[in-house]
Amino acid sequence: MNKRGQFYLISAMIIAAIIIGFALLNNSSSNNLPTDLEEMVNELAFEGEKVLDYDLANSENKFDEFSKNYSAYAGNDKEIYFIIGEEDSFNAYKYDGTEKSDLNEYLTVDENIFFQLNGVSYEFKKENGKNFYFILTKINEDENYVLLG
Repeated sequence: MNKRGQFYLISAMIIAAIIIGFALLNNSSSNNLPTDLEEMVNELAFEGEKVLDYDLANSENKFDEFSKNYSAYAGNDKEIYFIIGEEDSFNAYKYDGTEKSDLNEYLTVDENIFFQLNGVSYEFKKENGKNFYFILTKINEDENYVLLG
């Protein structure tokens, strides 16, 4: 009699484990961020800071040229929205090929910086001195990636 009860107990545990396993597989979301996007965000943040440092040290403005070149480098499947400025003077723009699009109408600056993109408001912390932020977007099949820097 004890063997029969053990068999049902083990069978019930196996069936429960299988059901839980399927439920976990079905409920997991794919957080597979393409590695090229992660690398690009890190690279853009690093290189952008270096260009701003160069501009500050040499009293030049190479950042506009940098953002144009980097947008071309990123490719047609990605869009980069740049936000740059200091204190209360900020500009937002992006490049479509060689055309620069002014996006200041989507920018709000008070204690922090807010940028509206496709109905979503992105907030950036305003720091002392020159600030540089960006939003990198990529639409891949039916997935839309948005990364902030």
